[in-house]
Amino acid sequence: MENKVENLWPKIMIDSFNLPKAILSKQADYLGESTKNIVTAKIESYASPNDSEGKSNTKHRFIVYAPTLNYQFELLSVEHDTFASYPLLLTCSILEKKYYPETEKGFIERLSQIFNEPKVQNAIKTLIAQSQ
Repeated sequence: MENKVENLWPKIMIDSFNLPKAILSKQADYLGESTKNIVTAKIESYASPNDSEGKSNTKHRFIVYAPTLNYQFELLSVEHDTFASYPLLLTCSILEKKYYPETEKGFIERLSQIFNEPKVQNAIKTLIAQSQ
């Protein structure tokens, strides 16, 4: 005789939002498209082990790459709780700054500001010039 156990799970609703990695990946694609792949970018992700409080973080690195030069550098990194995307820590190496966006909208706005910074633009333009 089979014992039936009822489903105890509530209906799980999936909110519509973009994960930080998806946003970064799309921006990497856009960089390649806008430079005709002279300068590209890739995202490297990894999870850190649980800390003393049992918390696990995920880190994504936005790596800018100039294939002709075989040169790459980390433009920025994003770190967040493995089970919650926001708030997150956004670190821009080239600007030597850290930001703490609390929402997807705040993250996107901060990325736009970083990508438009003269120091970041100059780094990309220099890689393009050296690659031609």
